[in-house]
Amino acid sequence: MTNDNEKSEQIRQAVDSALELLGTETEELIPILSQVNKDLGFLPVEALDNISQRMKIPTARCFQLPVFIICYIPNPWAVM
Repeated sequence: MTNDNEKSEQIRQAVDSALELLGTETEELIPILSQVNKDLGFLPVEALDNISQRMKIPTARCFQLPVFIICYIPNPWAVM
């Protein structure tokens, strides 16, 4: 259980840091997702949920951008 708590805390810290650095304006969504991805190495569902709640945008909006990248960039892993 402690491992789950540690992961949740890391995710919360990454989201807090990105939002503090970049703000919560809608136009900052891509930089926020990029920062969280950089800090954690991936975009966990918990982070996307947290970002959507704090930015007051639909969760689906947070999922759209990573899915777009995976679907339309020939090798998304080389970009990330």
